[in-house]
Amino acid sequence: MDEKYIEALNKQNKLMKIIAGLMAAILVVLILAVGIMGPKIVRTVNDTKEAVTKLDKVASELEDADIAGLVEETKKLVDQSNTGVSEALTKINDIDINSLNDAITGLKKVIEPLSKLGLFGGRN
Repeated sequence: MDEKYIEALNKQNKLMKIIAGLMAAILVVLILAVGIMGPKIVRTVNDTKEAVTKLDKVASELEDADIAGLVEETKKLVDQSNTGVSEALTKINDIDINSLNDAITGLKKVIEPLSKLGLFGGRN
């Protein structure tokens, strides 16, 4: 029974050495992975922090901006503009074009003889 016991212990010893070798290989792979991926992970974390900081700044600027007030002021300006355009259109429509044409024709009739007299720098 001693031989079987020693033989089992030898097998167990060999398996422990194999397991220790595999664990060492896994450790080397992990160290290499961290060495390769570590800087990229750090860069990504830093970029993420920077992006979050910028987003916080934008969010605070949006909170500070009175968007509702800006929209209300814009609406008031549009309403005032519409009112001004409407008033101008009403005044244009109120102009009596026929009377204006008659006045221009009358002015032309008066000035034409005067221009022949040379009072306004016209030709004789």
